[in-house]
Amino acid sequence: MKFYFQVLLYLIFCLIGVVNAFYPTLYSGFAQMQTDPGDTRLNQYFLEHSFQLLTKRNYVGELFSPAFFILIKMF
Repeated sequence: MKFYFQVLLYLIFCLIGVVNAFYPTLYSGFAQMQTDPGDTRLNQYFLEHSFQLLTKRNYVGELFSPAFFILIKMF
């Protein structure tokens, strides 16, 4: 019982921290982004790359070589 209480308390504090850090984005219905949109999107890309790398077996990227869309093939 004590273990579940500690886990619940930990999750509550994590949720409070996430809401505190991202309140402009959350309270605007995702209409506003944190600071510079380029930095936010790049961070989101790296997080998504890490998630895809860990969860998909057939993911084409590697740990230090994420899969970027390149329109023109290099020579």
